[in-house]
Amino acid sequence: MAISWLVMVWARAGLMAPLVSIRRADGISAAVVRVWHVTVAVAFLAPLLSGAQDPDSTQNGFWPPSTDGLVFVWENGNASNTIPAESFVGELCRVIPTGQAKLNRFWAMDLAHGSFHAEQTMSANVRDRLRASHQFTLAVVVTPSHTDGTRATHVVSYGATDAEWAFVLAQRGGALLVGLDSSAPEQARLRDVGRLEEGIVRHVVVTVADGALTAYMDGRKVSFYDDVPMDLSVWEEPQLWFGAAPDGSGDWSGRLEGIALYNRALSRDEVQRHYRAYAERLTGRTPLPTLEADALLTRKRDIPKDTAYPNTLVVFDYRVDAVREGAYNRRQALVAHWGNLNGRRQIATEELRVGHAYRIRIEPFDAHPELAALQIVMNLDDLHLPLFYAICDPVRIK
Repeated sequence: MAISWLVMVWARAGLMAPLVSIRRADGISAAVVRVWHVTVAVAFLAPLLSGAQDPDSTQNGFWPPSTDGLVFVWENGNASNTIPAESFVGELCRVIPTGQAKLNRFWAMDLAHGSFHAEQTMSANVRDRLRASHQFTLAVVVTPSHTDGTRATHVVSYGATDAEWAFVLAQRGGALLVGLDSSAPEQARLRDVGRLEEGIVRHVVVTVADGALTAYMDGRKVSFYDDVPMDLSVWEEPQLWFGAAPDGSGDWSGRLEGIALYNRALSRDEVQRHYRAYAERLTGRTPLPTLEADALLTRKRDIPKDTAYPNTLVVFDYRVDAVREGAYNRRQALVAHWGNLNGRRQIATEELRVGHAYRIRIEPFDAHPELAALQIVMNLDDLHLPLFYAICDPVRIK
């Protein structure tokens, strides 16, 4: 894969410097760029590194396997996410991140401290199509971050507010719940349809038709209720949310991908094809070796204004003093932190202080293709050092 570099600079002195050759270690090809000053920072746009390959790039073929009655689809952040139509273009299903929501290395929704929601026009389209059919199917691939809570949190929701929803897929502890009538008595509001396990991927399908609810997990029928009313006629401006209630509140934590919503009930055979098709896409995924280390922050860089760069990574320099998990045999490391995320300045990154020691959890930057198209602020003279990505905020070591 050839390297394409686009360099954006902020010059302190505004002085033109001669062309210089920059070579990065670990097999990265040489690139020649113009720098303005030795202290200047640069932002690289995708493709950033030759090693930043898409972990799912070998998975081809259209998904979902059935498009009859499809009213919303979001496979992942690197897919077309388009409902086929008679026109060449089709209907694009966009989602908008809020809070700390972002994409993970497999382009799935990472919903720790944040959520995604569909565009308002798409939510309205879903309402109109479900009203006409009075039945639906929700398919989604769910990976919960934990299963120890005692309160129900929204995995997928559709409605107006936290207390007013048309349907909801929720989690309470290890229980997967489905609700279709927020006005029902509390004991009947959410139906237990299956079990979830921390960090375990589950393909979940819920179908509703003629007052009957059927739930499947990994292609197998796990629950059935025949007394479930569904009335979408009262919803004027519903919202479709992922990881939150319809008003954006909530704190479900986990990953979502493979989302498809139909205005009909899929058959058992269709559900099983759905499961097998996505299981093929999950084949070969392996966790990255995480590196946890105690490190001294030796150099910071300024975070650009969030109005100009709503999603920005800033690279800080660390001196590695002790490795707590994993293996690393060098003393210096570059770590990319979120400077701006979803248009919000990241205070936790801004408050990191040079000269303070932190416990950091990091992964190789090259293994995160979802980051390659972002603005990245770093210095030219650091390109020879290994580059990592901070998967969580550093913790100060007193």
